[in-house]
Amino acid sequence: MGSIDKRPLVRRHRVVAAAAACAIALTAAGTARAQEPATSGGDAGASAPAAAPKVQLLDARAKPRRAYAFGLKQIRLLFTLSRPADVQVDILRGKAKVLERRIQVSNAAGGTPTTVMWDGLSGSGTAVRGKLRFVVRDAAGRAIPFARRVMRAAGRSAKGKRRKPKLTFGLFDFIFPVRGKHTYGDGIGAPRGDHSHQGLDISAPCGAKLVAAQGGTVTVNQYQASGAGYYIVIDTIGGTDHVYMHMAYPPALPVGTAVRTGQTVGLVGTTGSSSGCHLHFEMWGSPGWFSGGSLIDPTPYMRAWDKYS
Repeated sequence: MGSIDKRPLVRRHRVVAAAAACAIALTAAGTARAQEPATSGGDAGASAPAAAPKVQLLDARAKPRRAYAFGLKQIRLLFTLSRPADVQVDILRGKAKVLERRIQVSNAAGGTPTTVMWDGLSGSGTAVRGKLRFVVRDAAGRAIPFARRVMRAAGRSAKGKRRKPKLTFGLFDFIFPVRGKHTYGDGIGAPRGDHSHQGLDISAPCGAKLVAAQGGTVTVNQYQASGAGYYIVIDTIGGTDHVYMHMAYPPALPVGTAVRTGQTVGLVGTTGSSSGCHLHFEMWGSPGWFSGGSLIDPTPYMRAWDKYS
């Protein structure tokens, strides 16, 4: 037999081997591509967006902490959120935390203070008075907590309890008129020679500031050498006349002047028939002071105002 040429057979083996290797490579490449994560936003394997951080309070306070109806300053409730959010501000009264007013705030800013002005009225339109507090809640009605760093900055009390930022404030009808150290003197009925005392004496340092216990309109501004000295009468918004006697100087409040609760009306003095620096304070019911009105004992009222003023 003749010899056989093996070269074509070798070439055929090489071609088959190369094709097989190529098929293996394609198979491996296809498997790798199938295991890659999908990049299309509509694919089931797409990762979920990160949850928005919970809103927190960075600051919250009332200004002023103590306000008065028909006073010089209106209550402002200020708070700062960690991020923008829809919130509601609840105004609660007393230890029972009675809800008096709910104020909705849409898209309150984050990182900067939001201010809510309050007119002192409940949701039904009635006047709200007393010790109050406010709470900032999210849209679902949950109280928004203070951030941890705010609580850390608040520190701890002497007993080791964590101090919370104060959200308490007060709104009242009256303020104690003597703004300084004082003591109580003679009241209604004390003997005064040919007559009896018709008011309450509050002893205080000469020059101590006097403010309107309740706002109203000045109806009398006079001087009486034999008795009251420099004095004024204010017909208050509550319908009662308040009389301030023995002032150090003539009050710069002409008759007809409207005054606000807490507004300065003069200084404690000892003018007229007086044995020392003090305020002689009288209260008269409608229709007013020496106009047919009835004398009211101011002592229980002034002691009550003194406790919170």
